[in-house]
Amino acid sequence: MAISVRLAGPDDAAGLIALLERVAADAPYFLAYDVDPASGADMLQAKLGAAENSSGCVLVAVVDGSVQGALLARAHAHPAFAGVIQLGLSVDPDHRREGLGRMLMEAAITWAKAQNYRRVQLAVVISNKPALALFESIGFVAEGALRDAAEIDGVRHDVIPMVLILN
Repeated sequence: MAISVRLAGPDDAAGLIALLERVAADAPYFLAYDVDPASGADMLQAKLGAAENSSGCVLVAVVDGSVQGALLARAHAHPAFAGVIQLGLSVDPDHRREGLGRMLMEAAITWAKAQNYRRVQLAVVISNKPALALFESIGFVAEGALRDAAEIDGVRHDVIPMVLILN
């Protein structure tokens, strides 16, 4: 099995959409968004045209030529939050526990350090124990809980903000 992690490009739009649809269908607490295959591909291709800049990047994990994981890193627009990057991670259900999430997270942290970000943050639904364990093993720490922040299929879930301070 050949695995690589790289910056996403315009040709990855369809693969990213398919990945997000698979993740969204797997379990609601992964908080993946459905993307319209018709309009979503054009939107993603425009965003991926830049691939990387100081306000964010999209990384993909490619397994045997197919996108099986993705990480979106985006900066906050407000100047008070300069130096803060928000992460969102998605891994195909059939490829979890193969190290893709860790590889994507480590690549994002390396990128964030190179861009002089001071804080990397994310949010995870408390019932997503595998994701919590991954983030904690990398060094992220919880910063309280957002009580009943997500309502999924009529059930309320706490969301845990997590942070990794880089400098």
